[in-house]
Amino acid sequence: MLAAALAYGLVAQPVAGQASSPAGKASAVLRGVAVDSAGAPLAYATVRVEALGRDALTDARGHFVFGGVLVGRHAVMVRQVGFSPARRVLEAAAGESAAVRDTVRLVRLVVRLAEVEVRPDKPCHAGGIVATDSATAGPLFTQLRLNAERLRLVAAGGPEVRRYARVREYVGADGAVVASRADTLLVRPAALQPYAPGRAAYRVGRREWNLAMPTPDIVADAAFERSHCLRYAGPDTVGGRDAHRIEFAAVEGVGGPDVAGALWLDAATLELRRASFRLVNAPAAELPETEMDTRYGTASDGRPVYIATELRYRQPKSARVDGRAYVRIVEQTHIIP
Repeated sequence: MLAAALAYGLVAQPVAGQASSPAGKASAVLRGVAVDSAGAPLAYATVRVEALGRDALTDARGHFVFGGVLVGRHAVMVRQVGFSPARRVLEAAAGESAAVRDTVRLVRLVVRLAEVEVRPDKPCHAGGIVATDSATAGPLFTQLRLNAERLRLVAAGGPEVRRYARVREYVGADGAVVASRADTLLVRPAALQPYAPGRAAYRVGRREWNLAMPTPDIVADAAFERSHCLRYAGPDTVGGRDAHRIEFAAVEGVGGPDVAGALWLDAATLELRRASFRLVNAPAAELPETEMDTRYGTASDGRPVYIATELRYRQPKSARVDGRAYVRIVEQTHIIP
């Protein structure tokens, strides 16, 4: 039920205008610190050394470091959710001077949106951002992708195996919980399947299905954007806070079970706070009314964190547990620290 986290490959390439160094000679260190306009550190910002194609996150103090690079000047791009990106050329040095950190300063992004006209949903014939929303809400879509990229980098640097606590409730036709079960899941993110169009659920038998409901980092996948229409749906609230709502729908004819739903960005910080997915294009008799809702927050050190997921699905036929009939299952899952 959780999508794969992308493990970024760090592949060194020659810098434009410089020859690649012989083996063992690329021993310089590139250091820096990302701060806001007031000088406060920007934790968990994404940093890319452009010519090397290498990505990293700043730490809780806003520091970043790249080892094994050529002595000399390197262009870096620093991005943080809620800020305008900054490109700087920094000096990579060896020896004692390698301890020097250059400062990269980012300015808070102010998003001013025109009044949104709520329009009825139209069929999704071609993937991408809805043209009428691209001009008015373009910065929000950029911030959505940045949230997704940051979540992937955080996941790639996490433990190889994650432990989740799960509570499964069996719900009767009257809405009452008739039974519940609790267990622990061990998930190895690197072993999970990445998003593929039309594969949000797949058969494992004549009547059995596996769910592969994705996580919000899929919006950074080109395959996801090609197979979904994204549109700005206007202001909303999440947990009592103002938010921007972005909706997405699967392209018609995607050819199998996929997802539609919505994502919410905090109106003040532009950080992802909630993601809601529902299964579409699935056989209604076998996979009726399947939905997943995930909430995110920010840790005390500035790291984006997964809070909890609720997965809801209706039984395709009557079933019983502990001798009592139920029609729906609700699973609530959270990470065990």
